[in-house]
Amino acid sequence: MIQNSLEKLTSDMCINLLKAKKVPVGLINNISAALNDEQVITRQMVQEVKHKTLGVIKQLGPVAKYSETPATIYSAPPILGEHTELILQEELGYSKEEIKKLRIEKVI
Repeated sequence: MIQNSLEKLTSDMCINLLKAKKVPVGLINNISAALNDEQVITRQMVQEVKHKTLGVIKQLGPVAKYSETPATIYSAPPILGEHTELILQEELGYSKEEIKKLRIEKVI
């Protein structure tokens, strides 16, 4: 009985009814609605970047917005394994021979 009544109401109608009764309420967006929200668009929270294999893609932009030091997206997400060798060498100290062995053994 309650479900039948609620199914006839839009989200806005429910919010207005609850606000009229002084019930704290807010809309919970799905991902599509959240990313297309007016405030998200105005703050440029979703930005387009060029991806190596996918072309132009949308991704979340920097949250903090500072007038003196504006943040920006400087690259698209890496493709799978794109930085593996770099990380193994520069961050973990692996030699080229060790990395070659890992590739032969199909570890990477």
